Amino acid sequence: MNNADIYVSENLGTNAVHFQAHIIAQSMAQHLGDKRAAVYAQRAEQIKKAINRQLWLAKQQYYAQYTYGRHQLMVSPRFEALGEALSILFNITDPAKAKAIIANAPLTTFGTTCIYPQIPNIPPYHNNGIWPFVQAYWNLAAAKAGNEKVLVHGLAAIYRAAGLFLTNYENMVAATGDFLGTEINSDRMLWSMAGNLAMVHRVFMGMQFSPQGISFNPVVPKVFGGNKTLTHFQYRNATLNITVKGYGNKIASVLIDGKPATKAFIAGNIKGHHTVVIQLANNSFDGDGMQLAPNYTTLPNPQPKLEGQQLVWPQIDGAVRYEVFRNGKPHRTTLQPSLTVNVDTPAQYQVIA
Repeated sequence: MNNADIYVSENLGTNAVHFQAHIIAQSMAQHLGDKRAAVYAQRAEQIKKAINRQLWLAKQQYYAQYTYGRHQLMVSPRFEALGEALSILFNITDPAKAKAIIANAPLTTFGTTCIYPQIPNIPPYHNNGIWPFVQAYWNLAAAKAGNEKVLVHGLAAIYRAAGLFLTNYENMVAATGDFLGTEINSDRMLWSMAGNLAMVHRVFMGMQFSPQGISFNPVVPKVFGGNKTLTHFQYRNATLNITVKGYGNKIASVLIDGKPATKAFIAGNIKGHHTVVIQLANNSFDGDGMQLAPNYTTLPNPQPKLEGQQLVWPQIDGAVRYEVFRNGKPHRTTLQPSLTVNVDTPAQYQVIA
């Protein structure tokens, strides 16, 4: 694979960001009275439809990480945590797909790996790695989808690492849960710290920011239940003291400045000091499942070459069969490291062990 191959590939996470960028551009254009708002909206919808059409894996019940190839693109069925999470947070998924992704994604002992399964002969970094900021996005998606089991697992992944290492490292080795062994690492990493703080602001306190103000939708697993207070939170021209009581993902009551409120919302033009007290309904939301998987590494990719009318490749240790793709589509399954092909018809072949 070279830079040209990467250029033509179509990645889940990248397209999720492009989708959201167009949604934001649409909103800005509408605010400015710019006629291009409709163009941005149309492009966003096209990207959304393409993601769901080309990358959704019906059997696995989550998205593929990307399409790739030279002239005929094929789907790489690996799981990509950040892209999956962003697709949920940006509403590229519908609620049913969001719940399916969170419940069926392969999670490892020490957290959600950047990709799954791992790639052989690649040192731990993005491969065989857990990044707290990616874990944080995954936790936000789990909270949004209402999966208590997955959220507890994800919170534990962040708090275990920070508590054990006494700092917020950039990443850790998925196989060991240790910061030692990755290609590059840094402590007090800003995006890891931001992810840790976001668990308080955006999960336990449930803050959702918009141009109009802050909505509060706390999500607190039962094992994290109790009273939580965030004091002196600076929001525009206001200072907020926020308390969340109990556990669950449903609100029983809201008090703003000591008075009952019909919704947990603070307007963006508010000024001065204010208090928000939210009582949760103490409801369980652990009905959906979680897929805890071993930190599996795939076999190496065979390197085929053409010898006469035979496509041949070295035997791969541990391989029980080989899947041959022709022009991006499944072509043959063989037990031998070779296959007869029609050399008179140009085609692109790929082999997977």
